Amino acid sequence: MNIEELERELFKDLTEVSNQYDCQSIFLQYELPWMKLPAGQLKGKLSCPHCEHRLGRFSWAGSQCSCGSWVVPSIQFPTNNIEKLNSIEWACIYCRGKLFTKPDVKTHDR
Repeated sequence: MNIEELERELFKDLTEVSNQYDCQSIFLQYELPWMKLPAGQLKGKLSCPHCEHRLGRFSWAGSQCSCGSWVVPSIQFPTNNIEKLNSIEWACIYCRGKLFTKPDVKTHDR
């Protein structure tokens, strides 16, 4: 492997590592029962079921993640509105009420 190939590999590795931290939101795979999304509404806001603070948004047409990926459908929670309680549960930052678990989270291509 020559110098140019090594530089390309190093740059690729650094890009992959930085992309892991570009996502500023968590997306869910499906609507959860507590969300009670209005029928026929294509997009809207999501509030905490415990304290009613606005935590996220949904769009059946999709939305773009901060990493650049397009996520369809989009049930999105910015990470500054939620906190990880443990290895599988997330909660509202305002009241610490449980919102969803790891199996609910949607992965997307970066």
